[in-house]
Order: sequence, then structure tokens, then C-alpha cells
Amino acid sequence: MHKEVGIILHRKPEILDFTGKKFYLAHGDGLGPGDKGYKLLKKVFSNPFNQLLFRWLHPDIGAGLALYFSRKSRIANMVKEGRHEYMNTIEHEMLYHYSKSILEKDAGIDFFVFGHRHLPVVLMLNKRTKLVILGDWLTNFTYAEFDGRDLELKYFNL
Repeated sequence: MHKEVGIILHRKPEILDFTGKKFYLAHGDGLGPGDKGYKLLKKVFSNPFNQLLFRWLHPDIGAGLALYFSRKSRIANMVKEGRHEYMNTIEHEMLYHYSKSILEKDAGIDFFVFGHRHLPVVLMLNKRTKLVILGDWLTNFTYAEFDGRDLELKYFNL
């Protein structure tokens, strides 16, 4: 992607400073406790040898497999979240626990920003630090906006 369109893919979390505010930015996949099946699948898919084998597949087959696993993972997570009543309690959210553990090591973070979960969340972790899970553009139409002081989750109105 970098060669073709100039996008830099960050595989690990990044800590960046914007106007004196410290941001912890990460996609969010595989972070925090639990979700062992996904973490195993991620290791399989990110293995260089497996990626080489995948490149040998015809694009129609490879794209079909990728869509199949993506849909299967998303549906499984939706069912699991419903079963654990995720909407009623943040205690089941792995990125919440992950953020709290990072805050124990670095209390100076102002904003944790994650994607991956497809569920919009804004939560104050303490008096200073805000957790923002972006949700998604396809069903929630959510995005974050930073005004130089605060980060807000916004909903795009069609």
C-alpha cells in the first residue's frame, strides 16, 4: 500500500503528540485479554510463509477466502457480544482492560483511539484520559474529530 498509494501501515500501537495532547493510537485487533481464537488466526495470516502460499492463489479464490473469514469473524463477535450483554457493561470490553493496563505504565496519555471493534464507545478512564473506539463507517457512520483540546466521536448524517 505504501508503494501504490503512500499509506503507511502501522502494525503496532503508536504514541503521538498533537498540540500537547498524548494519543495512543492502534487498530485494536488482538489487544487485551481474551479473543484467543482471533489471536491465533492473526498469527496464521501474518506468517510470511503463509502469506507467500496465499499469493499463489488465484485472486478470485483469495478474495473469496478473505471475505469468508472476515464475515465469519464479525458474525461470531456480534453473537458473542450479544450473549455477554456488551452494551450494558464495559467490563467485558477487551480494549477497556488493555487501556487501563497501559495507563498503569504511562499515566500521561490523554486519548486512547482504537478501531477494529465496530462498536462506537466514548468513556472517561479517569479525570484526564478518554477511551474512544471509533465504531465503523458502514453501519454507525462514526468518526473522531480533534479540535486541539478534546477528541469527540461524531456521527455522519446522510
